[in-house]
Amino acid sequence: MSYIAFSHNRNQNQPPREYKLRLPDKDNNEMFALVTVMPGTEYIKAICEDGLERAVRIPGKLRNRIFIKENDVIIIKKREYEENKAEVVWRFLPLQVQKLREKGHLTNLPI
Repeated sequence: MSYIAFSHNRNQNQPPREYKLRLPDKDNNEMFALVTVMPGTEYIKAICEDGLERAVRIPGKLRNRIFIKENDVIIIKKREYEENKAEVVWRFLPLQVQKLREKGHLTNLPI
């Protein structure tokens, strides 16, 4: 009986995928933020582009789909009626953060 040898890792020879970079919509009160502290599972503390530290809530539709850690770059949406609170809209992967740095979008964050 003969066996055919093949690679179990099918993605070994493929180039890395290009990711679309989602940018914050300034008209919709969105901005970049850097996660500093995770006191619980629903709320985090983040430093925003404008220099303020806000209490940011992770909505239920994102809570079980994405895992946010300290020092992650996220997009938040400010609340119109409370200046120091916001909600998470998007989390960036490390490769996406590197691309954002290269393009100069993260100059206002203390990374």
